[in-house]
Amino acid sequence: TTSNTPKLSSHTLIFISLPSKMASMNVLPFMIPLVLLIAFSSITNVEGARNLLNIHQVSKVDLPTLPIPNLPVPNLPTLPNIPTLPAVPNLGVPNVPKIPEVPQIPNPQLPTVPSVPEV
Repeated sequence: TTSNTPKLSSHTLIFISLPSKMASMNVLPFMIPLVLLIAFSSITNVEGARNLLNIHQVSKVDLPTLPIPNLPVPNLPTLPNIPTLPAVPNLGVPNVPKIPEVPQIPNPQLPTVPSVPEV
């Protein structure tokens, strides 16, 4: 005997009824990955990969090779001469005032520690 229940394939979508509180939830973030999963699920098995390869091979179109015409290249316009700048006069190094020396700080002498008598 044959049953009237439809057979589910790997590409069949199953819709689950949601409770009324969850019905207002945004479904779009869940639908996009699901659609992508279904769209690219044929890549995961060998048969689907072969189908994609066959589709790719059938869809290839060989374009005729066209000769590239030999067009003359127009002459480039000549640029005007760049004006030369006048020479910068040598003004020399200005007099730098002498910086006064910083006085040296003397090293302080550490006090000597009295020796401890031996007992």
